[in-house]
Amino acid sequence: MKNYLRSISTFMLFCLPFSVFCQLSKSDNAAKVNAGIQSVKLTLIKKSDEPNTSPEHIYLLSAKNITDKSVSLIITVSNANCGIAKSSRLSQVVYWKDLESVETLSDKSPVITIKANSTAAFYVKLSRSFNSKLNTWNCTEVKAQDADNHQLSEGLMIESFLPDPADFR
Repeated sequence: MKNYLRSISTFMLFCLPFSVFCQLSKSDNAAKVNAGIQSVKLTLIKKSDEPNTSPEHIYLLSAKNITDKSVSLIITVSNANCGIAKSSRLSQVVYWKDLESVETLSDKSPVITIKANSTAAFYVKLSRSFNSKLNTWNCTEVKAQDADNHQLSEGLMIESFLPDPADFR
């Protein structure tokens, strides 16, 4: 029994500090998100005004820097697994907008710097193609990442139904 306890003590003495070192050597932002501390909060401000049958929907979202330092980020948008048997893929585009103006800054997601404790607004446009499967669901995940692809926010999920317009005639 003493040998067993000695082996465990030796393991704890040598391996535990190595594990802690590995965790501390990660990027600050990645470590914060992995630890449940996010530096950017994504919020859905306004849903699409279009009827469900429309092939295109635009959502207004915001990215709030909840830290005391400026943060540079890229918004990523991707199709996600809904956990529903009938699902479709949509194309996505991100449009940035400054809260004080209505001007679109880009049709791609550039690196945007948000000052400490400030907010920037952006649009996500979801479009279905002419050959999309109808009467299916789509889940689109929106995330904020830094230039090294470290996640800065929790994912925000947009769920949408793609009805068959013929069902509404």
